[in-house]
Amino acid sequence: MELREAGPVGLNELIRSYECTRKLTCEICAPLETEDYVVQPMADVSPPKWHLGHTTWFFERMALRETPAYKPFHAQYDLLFNSYYNALGPKWARNMRGALSRPTVRDIFSYRSYVDRHLMGILESGSEETVARISWLIELGIHHEQQHQELLLTDIKAILAQSCVALKPRIPTSPPWCPGFVGRRTIQPGSQPPTIGRQHRRCPGALY
Repeated sequence: MELREAGPVGLNELIRSYECTRKLTCEICAPLETEDYVVQPMADVSPPKWHLGHTTWFFERMALRETPAYKPFHAQYDLLFNSYYNALGPKWARNMRGALSRPTVRDIFSYRSYVDRHLMGILESGSEETVARISWLIELGIHHEQQHQELLLTDIKAILAQSCVALKPRIPTSPPWCPGFVGRRTIQPGSQPPTIGRQHRRCPGALY
């Protein structure tokens, strides 16, 4: 088995990884009709609309609110898109995520654009101090969204399986605009277990 060890992430790679990850999430949802975004056939399935909002909320709540003068997109989104982060406040019941017709799908895509615009603005023209303070949070958010891409595909399959019309999700493969992450190398396990993940100065001993 090949194991991958993360290397240092530079600013250009961080920007490329962020753009790639965010675009891939939308690409996964591209074949869906508006109605598909809201369905929740069981408590263990989250509507695609919720995944789109939650992954965006993560960047807003964890990274953007660490920057000066940022204004949240909507005051209620802390409640709607928090999942299990109890320290960050109350959260909407998981089994009721599909009961919400509002915010609309259009609202959620506007929310994604709003957060992307502000985050990219900071990465491209923000102060070095601000970028250094939030870059590790953005990297964490990228991995978080990649996890939700897997959940999103699983949940879309569960949603489409309820349809009386034969449907299946379209899984993007090797998109030309996403050449993959750099700064990683293949390592072979030796006598000692390798350390995999990233360690941050604020959390000594903890890997993510």
